[in-house]
Amino acid sequence: MAEGNKMVTIIIPAYNCEATIEEAVASVFCQNTDVVDEIVIAEDCSTDGTRDVLRKIAAKYLRLRVLFHKTNRGGGSARNTAVDAARSDYVFCLDSDNVLETDSLASLTAFAQSTDADVAAFRELHYFRETTERVSHKWRFKEGQILLRDHLSGGIVPAASGNYLFKRSAWQEVGGYPESSGALDCWGFGLRLLGADKRMMVMEHGHYYHRYGLNSYWVRDFNSRSPSRVATALLRPYFHKLSRESVEFIERNQDNWMRDLSCHPLKDAQGMRGENGMLLRERTLRFHLHRLRNYLKTFSKSNR
Repeated sequence: MAEGNKMVTIIIPAYNCEATIEEAVASVFCQNTDVVDEIVIAEDCSTDGTRDVLRKIAAKYLRLRVLFHKTNRGGGSARNTAVDAARSDYVFCLDSDNVLETDSLASLTAFAQSTDADVAAFRELHYFRETTERVSHKWRFKEGQILLRDHLSGGIVPAASGNYLFKRSAWQEVGGYPESSGALDCWGFGLRLLGADKRMMVMEHGHYYHRYGLNSYWVRDFNSRSPSRVATALLRPYFHKLSRESVEFIERNQDNWMRDLSCHPLKDAQGMRGENGMLLRERTLRFHLHRLRNYLKTFSKSNR
């Protein structure tokens, strides 16, 4: 167990990420050190210069450990390797191309403790390509508790992002990340947690930065297999928690049901649908802010 109030291990699965891993690690140590005990990186036999970059940054940060896979085993296996080596009560999974907001983990950890959450997530993901100063769009999750039916209501759900805080004990109890599901390892882990009735909570504020536009693990994997068929295999042990209508829908549409979740959310055994998150476009936000500023200027002038 970590000493004092340093109760979080950051895990980072690393594969062919020589261009982004150093920024990800640096963001952890940007005033997040009050609760972070260590970073554990599982390097999954990269074919680029990732290993050289990791050796360099391991010499820079004393609280960083790098574990090297001898063969490429996939994202789920890399995450499990890192969590298995973690020494803290809480684990935060950060992808190698994403960035933490300054001093954000203390509030998330405090939130997890105050709500007795097994899993705690920031309210928003801020998507960017090259710099976090230029956010193109955002995901905003439903606030409060996330249930299994919410997880199956669409794509904008905490477990789909993969970057959230969880208890190491919960990881042990559900059997960790699935290792044969490709890029659905995080989605499948979230499914296992919710299927086991673990308490998943979303904070009312907070965010992290999620990079997109690269040849990511998600993109590579989804171009090579059917995500709906993989998801069906992951979901099958929990069919008894779904309505008969939803199970029949999955069986009839095994190649594409997951792509249609936002239009056809699954129902739980009580026939209830969950709540998906929201997509926010930055252009739309700026447009409304511009209109608000103009309104306030006009209102101010009319009351002089």
